[in-house]
Amino acid sequence: MYRGGVALAMSLVAVALSAQEAPEAPPRAYTRGESPYMVETAWNMREPVEVFVEIGGLRLDTVRIDPQGAVDEGTSVRCLVSATGSHQGGSRPTVTIAMLLEDQGGKALERLKMEKFKPARGRPFEEVQRLQLSGSALLAARKIFVMIEVE
Repeated sequence: MYRGGVALAMSLVAVALSAQEAPEAPPRAYTRGESPYMVETAWNMREPVEVFVEIGGLRLDTVRIDPQGAVDEGTSVRCLVSATGSHQGGSRPTVTIAMLLEDQGGKALERLKMEKFKPARGRPFEEVQRLQLSGSALLAARKIFVMIEVE
């Protein structure tokens, strides 16, 4: 009986400790930018690109290219291209995002452009669009150049 009581007490302590909320990370600071805003950064196909820019009340957190199938040399791959953020400003802006995949030396491999979209004011957004991209470009890309235009 004694051992069972100790085990029960230990499991209750473990549940109580795991139920405590982890301290929240401080919110990420946004760079203030002008339209069109351009940035070049390292790129990994499996990770979103962190942008964290604010342009006229529009906050863009990340862009992502997510292949929906096998990525092979010489084939075309359907990808979900997404942008996440929020709109804090006045009227609904029209947003255009273009990206250029580059190799390690900065040679252009493939350009892609999302269709224009209009995020609603006062709430987060996730814009997701389908685009066909070259498997060869996705495999060779090591850098991404992102251009954001807000009208």
